Amino acid sequence: MTKMFKKKKKEEIKGKSSINEQEAQDPEKHHRQKAFMDRDIKIKLTPRSFLRAGLLIIAFLVVFSLGRWSVAPPDFGGVSGFAIGFAEGLADTQSEGAEVAAEGTGIVTEVSADAAEVQETVEPEVVEAQAATATDGTASDAADEVATSTTEDEGVQSAKKVVTSYTGKVALSLSDVKVSWKGTWGKITELEYVIKNNADGIIQPSYLVMMVEGYTDIEKKIPLASSSKELLAGKSDEKSIIIPNKGFSYNEATAGDLTSVDITVYLYDANDKVMAMEKRAFNIGG
Repeated sequence: MTKMFKKKKKEEIKGKSSINEQEAQDPEKHHRQKAFMDRDIKIKLTPRSFLRAGLLIIAFLVVFSLGRWSVAPPDFGGVSGFAIGFAEGLADTQSEGAEVAAEGTGIVTEVSADAAEVQETVEPEVVEAQAATATDGTASDAADEVATSTTEDEGVQSAKKVVTSYTGKVALSLSDVKVSWKGTWGKITELEYVIKNNADGIIQPSYLVMMVEGYTDIEKKIPLASSSKELLAGKSDEKSIIIPNKGFSYNEATAGDLTSVDITVYLYDANDKVMAMEKRAFNIGG
């Protein structure tokens, strides 16, 4: 044991002497090594390097967690239980608020009902009087409206009724005739007339029949225009109509004095019933 201790001691002395020899040979190099070993270590961190390190750590943790979850899926019972409990508590709070609001509404309703009963008790006679007055006024107005409506309906129905009895209700008048003189004879080419409806309803004239003095055996039928075949009560229809088949031919030998020739026109309905008649003398000479 003493020998080993002495041997170790000799080796330490030998090592120190070796170091001393090295220091003696190159004292500057030894000083640099000693200064490097005694130097403080400084670590510089920038936000970019810190963020990069954080992302690497997070990526490592995510990969590690995914590896574990692929083997044994995690249990989220605690989180879901907390969420369910929170939702139930919120629902209970809302239910209690609704009950309180309902109780408040019931109180207001009861107060309003009491106020209404008081008002009805204080002024029953006034309300009944107002109701009676309103009822009478409404009934009177309704009666007036019914009477007015009935009168209007009767007037409308009467105005829409087609009249078939014409005595003293339809007037026909001749305004003028147009002739075409040929030297020794002539033609009546157009007839101007006015139809007046004095009836309470609609009249439906259909055609005219014209006769000329001296030609008692000839009747010229002249159909009316479609716009003249229905005439409302109180209305008039004034038109100039062309004599069909190139007019009505005449001469002085048959008609007599052409400065005053009687022209007679009859107005008929669609059932060939005479509605009115007009006779007037015209100058149809050349």
